[in-house]
Amino acid sequence: MRPNMKKKLILFAPLILLGSVLFVALGGEIVRLLWNWLLPSLFGWPRITFWQALGLLALCRILFGGLGGGMHRAGPRRRMGGRWSHMSPEERERCRERIRERWGYATDFRHLLLTRRVPKPLGVHQAVYYQHLTQALGFAAGPLEPRLVVTPAARAAAVRVLRECGWDADAPLVGLAAGAAYGGAKRWPGPAFAAAARRLASSGVVPVLVGSAADAAAAAQVIAGLGDVRALNLVGRTDLPTLAAVLVEARALITNDSGAMHLAAALGVPVTAIFGPTDETATRPLGHGPRAVLTHRVWCRPCMLRECPLTHACMRGVTPEAVAAAARQQIERRP
Repeated sequence: MRPNMKKKLILFAPLILLGSVLFVALGGEIVRLLWNWLLPSLFGWPRITFWQALGLLALCRILFGGLGGGMHRAGPRRRMGGRWSHMSPEERERCRERIRERWGYATDFRHLLLTRRVPKPLGVHQAVYYQHLTQALGFAAGPLEPRLVVTPAARAAAVRVLRECGWDADAPLVGLAAGAAYGGAKRWPGPAFAAAARRLASSGVVPVLVGSAADAAAAAQVIAGLGDVRALNLVGRTDLPTLAAVLVEARALITNDSGAMHLAAALGVPVTAIFGPTDETATRPLGHGPRAVLTHRVWCRPCMLRECPLTHACMRGVTPEAVAAAARQQIERRP
């Protein structure tokens, strides 16, 4: 090596090393900021440190050849084609035998792997979305609206647990499902549930709180706001068949966007559903009974976030008066 070249290497090597370190550090900081800004709010994931962000970068480099290598430079299709070209005829035949057909919606990079591709419909209910896929592939679809029937044994169990909580079998019931599994943003505030229940109780309706043990905290907020209004608390005391039977005994259900909402709708129970961060176009209740969906229009909904980073205006804007009025109509019309 010539002396001039050695001098240049000695001069520029520290600068190249420093530049590389700064580049990696900047990438790690960008990953940390983006992760901590988006993912805890969207999915409830924990925040990460700078060193964990560097670990993610390294993992992406190893698995996917990121930061200018492998998949990013060649593209997924070329990368897969390269692997295929290096396979022996026997290996190719084994791949074909294992997965001869791959059908689905042509979304994201999935279309690269599919042998039959179906265009994705937009702005439809999730039930329509999946039925459209099966129909486009040539399969017959059943009814769009689900229908469930409660067994006599489940009804007997429901009546038994209701009586244990003080129901006299004569007073009309209205179900309150104050929980929601996805996150706190989907939950209408407990005091609002209580205010709506108090309005209904003034006409002789008895509130009955339903849900799993995970909904106990939300139910406690409702009970705290009921004051001297008599309510039955079945949260955590029913399995799924018994819950279904309890809902059938009720004249109506007031609920968030939750599993209890879909269960009640499938049973034909009148449902008053409050939607905030989720999209009622995609997940509104489907069933053969009356259904009312209440929303409050704000610029940020539907955001699909687990927790609201703002003022929760989409849910707080739905008034107890409106919810109680919708439920009262359903109660009065039900035979």
